[in-house]
Amino acid sequence: MNISLLTGRLTQDPEEMKSGVSLRIAVRRDYKCSTTGEYESDFLTLKAFSKAAEFCRAWLKKGCLVEFKSTIKNNNWSDPETNKIRYQNDLIVEHVRVLQKAQGHHEVLENSY
Repeated sequence: MNISLLTGRLTQDPEEMKSGVSLRIAVRRDYKCSTTGEYESDFLTLKAFSKAAEFCRAWLKKGCLVEFKSTIKNNNWSDPETNKIRYQNDLIVEHVRVLQKAQGHHEVLENSY
């Protein structure tokens, strides 16, 4: 089953793409670094299209705490300069749930598409 469930904060407002939006989130790891004692974060980029993109444009801003249900899509292409095959995994948003707005209001919003 190809499902990814991620919860994190938007590091910037949704960025327009040709046919949707790109979303950058910080996801805190469940454990602390052994040397610093601090939680580390992973920074991930997701892509939303169609109705999911419309929802993200309307409701998401930098700082929002958001839960994304997504699928992982593998893209392969041949680099014309090196003739090597390149790989990229994209996280494609299927469902969005806003857990906390950027301003600090505790309100849960879910997409209705």
